[in-house]
Amino acid sequence: MLAESDKVDFSGSVHAIHLSEDTYSFNCYFYSFDQPPPDGIGKILEFYQIWQRKYSQDYLPSWKDFSIGDFVGWHSNMRLIKCGEKFDKKDEVKIVGEKFKEYWGKKSLSELIREGYPVSPATVKKFKEYLECLYANHYAICKGTLPGLDISVRPIWFIDLPLSKNGVDITHVLGAIYPR
Repeated sequence: MLAESDKVDFSGSVHAIHLSEDTYSFNCYFYSFDQPPPDGIGKILEFYQIWQRKYSQDYLPSWKDFSIGDFVGWHSNMRLIKCGEKFDKKDEVKIVGEKFKEYWGKKSLSELIREGYPVSPATVKKFKEYLECLYANHYAICKGTLPGLDISVRPIWFIDLPLSKNGVDITHVLGAIYPR
C-alpha cells in the first residue's frame, strides 16, 4: 500500500494545476477533505494519515491537536505555514524541517513572490489558483521535480493539508515533502 508509483491515477481529484518555472515543475491535485488520496502516492500517504486521524467531517484539525510525537520520522520533511493570503496579509513560515529546506528552501512561494524573486505572471496566477483551491476546503498532493544542489533534477512528492484554529476557517497549512 505504501509503494510509490509514477502511474498514480489522479482522475478522482476535484481540480488539477500545473506549475512550472525554469527550476521546477509539478502537478498539483486537489481533493475534498473527506476524500482519500489515490493509491500509489508512496510514503506521503503516511503523512496524510497523521492529519486524517485528527480530521472529522465537521472539524478541521488545529496545530494544537497534534503532538510532536505524531510526526516521528517526518520532522525534517515538514513545514507549517500560518496563512495570510486570503485576508491580504503575509503568510508566515512557522516551522521548516531540514529536508524540507534542502528541497524547497526556507521561504514559501508567496514570500519569494513578495520579495521580487523572478516568477512569471502565469506562475503567480496559478499559485493564486492553488491557494483558492486550498481555501475552498481541499488538500493538495503534488508530484514533480525541483532543482538539486548539484544541477540535477530531483523528483519529489509534497502534500499540503489545511489546519484551523476554530475547526472551520483555514488558518495554517501543514505540508510535507518527500523524494520519489
